[in-house]
Amino acid sequence: MQIVWMSDEGDQYRCVDFESSQGEAGECFGQCLNGGVCRNGKCACPEGFSGSNCQFEVEDGGQTSFLQALMDDSVVLIVYALMIAVIAALFVGAWWLY
Repeated sequence: MQIVWMSDEGDQYRCVDFESSQGEAGECFGQCLNGGVCRNGKCACPEGFSGSNCQFEVEDGGQTSFLQALMDDSVVLIVYALMIAVIAALFVGAWWLY
């Protein structure tokens, strides 16, 4: 599929690859980077890249580093949820002690 939009600098083109076995094809969160292709709502990364948007370069051993995994979207959401739970527990504990 090709998307075309006009700007002051002229027409701009964006190609989007997708694959759907049946029903609606889900959209990828953000945009697939580094040559990744959106397939049924997830980015399929080319060799040498990983992450939810193919944003991380894979290290020599084929594994992403802990910091890169931490920055991945699903892990960030879990960390935020844990932070909110800890803050709520602190408020409840302070109220109980008061």
